[in-house]
Amino acid sequence: MVPVMEVTEKQTPEKIAHKLRTLWKVESPIIDNLTALIEDHNIITATFPFGTERVDSRSILPITNARLFF
Repeated sequence: MVPVMEVTEKQTPEKIAHKLRTLWKVESPIIDNLTALIEDHNIITATFPFGTERVDSRSILPITNARLFF
């Protein structure tokens, strides 16, 4: 599960990343395989040919709150 955490002045992206690493029990400072880590937490990933090298990933939060990562 990916919790929804809003960025604020007190809750910075760095603090959110630390919270998620704690929640997911990521102890290493380096994530060797982000796709495997995401899939290990029951998040479905899919490949998509964007047609450009300028975009290599995309995440979407649809109305149903199901997270989608491409």
